[in-house]
Order: sequence, then structure tokens, then C-alpha cells
Amino acid sequence: MPIMRNRSNQLLIVPKNSGPSIYLAPGEAAVVAGFEIDGNGKIEKLAKSGALALEEEAKPIGEESKAGSRKPKSEKQ
Repeated sequence: MPIMRNRSNQLLIVPKNSGPSIYLAPGEAAVVAGFEIDGNGKIEKLAKSGALALEEEAKPIGEESKAGSRKPKSEKQ
């Protein structure tokens, strides 16, 4: 799920597609469902102006791909 972060110095009122708005204080962030921001003109305008940053949420530990797994440490003899 995407993260919206307020990068401005003022309160942002961000309307969601489903209805109620999200109030973000300066520097505050909120996790929202992707369908809440898809095709939302107000969010696109805020992001384009730099007042709102849209980021991808980091995956929890343990959900990274198996291709990047670490090799066990060799034992000392």
C-alpha cells in the first residue's frame, strides 16, 4: 500500500476516492489503499507541486525475495 507524506509546511486536507478526507500535519504520513488515490486529481496536483510525496511501503522483514538471501557464515575450525 502506498504512503502519502506531507512535505509542505502547512496542514493538507487530502480527499480520498471513497469519501472522508485525510488530514496530514507538516511531515506527517499516512498509509492508504491504492484504490483511494488512483485517478484522484487533487492528489495528483499536490504530488506534482511537491507538497505531497507518494512512496511505496517497505515490505516487512522476512518477505524479501529468496534470490537475495544470505549465505550462512562459515564456522571457524
